[in-house]
Order: sequence, then C-alpha cells, then structure tokens
Amino acid sequence: MGCTREHYRTRADQRTYEILNQKNTDPRWAVPKVDITPSKDSRFYDPHDLDNPPLPPDDPIARQYMDEVYGIKGPAVWQDLDRLQHVENPNWTVALGGEPFDGSSGSLPVIENLTLDDAIELGMRNSRDYQEQIENMYLAALSLTFERYKFDTRFGGVLSEPGTAMTYENQPGDFSAWELGSTHLGISRLMPSGAQFAAELANNTLWMLTGGSGSQTATSLAYSITQPLYLAIQRAVTLEKLTQSERNV
Repeated sequence: MGCTREHYRTRADQRTYEILNQKNTDPRWAVPKVDITPSKDSRFYDPHDLDNPPLPPDDPIARQYMDEVYGIKGPAVWQDLDRLQHVENPNWTVALGGEPFDGSSGSLPVIENLTLDDAIELGMRNSRDYQEQIENMYLAALSLTFERYKFDTRFGGVLSEPGTAMTYENQPGDFSAWELGSTHLGISRLMPSGAQFAAELANNTLWMLTGGSGSQTATSLAYSITQPLYLAIQRAVTLEKLTQSERNV
C-alpha cells in the first residue's frame, strides 16, 4: 500500500539497486556485492522489523532530555517503545559454534581449522569498514535517483495542492447542495536548459438538490513556462548536480 514506511522503503531499494546494477557492469571495477543487507551470520544483521524497529541503546546522559527538556515534560510515547540492550546480532556467535551474544564482554567461541579463505570471508562479513563502503555506495545511488527524478515527467497537483474535497451546504427553507471541490491533475518537467514547464487541469462540480435540481461544472487549464536568464551557461548549472551524482556512483 502507498503512504507507508514499507512502500517507500521498497520503492527506494528497487530504484537504487536498479542503478547499482546498471553501473556494476564494467569488469574493470565490478564489485561482487551491492546489497546492503548483511548476512544473517553477520554481526550487523538486524533481525527486527525494518519498518518498526526498536530503539537502539541511548546515551545515559542525553537520555534525560527525553523525559524533560528545558523544564518541560517530554512525551510519554518514548516510554512505550521497545529498546535494545545492544545493537549487534545476537546470533552471529551461534554461527561460529558459540552461545547467543548478549552484549557482555564474555569470551567468544574458538574457531579451529580456519583456512585463509574462511578468514577472509569472516573478515568481510563482520568488517564495519567494508559494510560502511557498501552503504556509502547505496547512498550515492539513492541520491542519484532524486537527481534523475528532477528531469522526469512528474504527475500531481503541480501548481497548487493536490487532491480534492466534498462539502455539503444546507440552508433550511432555501436550498441544499453538494460541492465537489477543485480536483487538480497536472504534470511538470525540468528541461536541461533550466526551463520548467508545468500544466494543470482543475475541475469543480456543484449539484443543486433543491429549487430546480441541477449541476454546474467548471473546468480550467493553467500552464507556465519559466526560463532562467543566462541561457548560455544555464545548461551547465542545471546539469551540474545530476552529472556529479552520476560520477559519484
């Protein structure tokens, strides 16, 4: 469903990984892994709900401001949220033959007969630096999705707030009527020259329920074209962020 955390998260993942797969085709610098989701055996794997995760451990000093800030009592909702004792995957030590990790400084399981390939695999799986580089690559591609979006045709209420409303008006002994407020549908697009084109269709309908029932409909079309000055250099300015975002990925 739209307008949910899961919807926007999955859409962002889909578009971001599409870009990474497009860029990861040259054998000279292709990387074996572009998915930021850690392995279930990794220290960084999160077994909780990605859209409604519990709170990580808080700083004990800064935590007091959640209860009271500047002499003002804070919201009680923070008290109802689940909290983690530590952020590491509790099962990463189980994959190594040990007990579930509880965040303490106890001894870790001993790994015997470890080959060089196994050591490299374990190192990559549990390396914060390696995971950070993968996440940085994802963030660069995510930023690129926004820069590309600016040059796509965008739909919606572009010259005013999108959506509509229905109201009912009744005056006893006089009249009653239903009114469907202005329904807006429009498109907009940014051109490489910096010009912006926007068009919008608005429709308003009124139904009279008494005194000679009938209806009235008014439709309007509005559009605008905006071209910045300094046309000779505007293309370079307009394409600068898109070009840099493509280079970053």
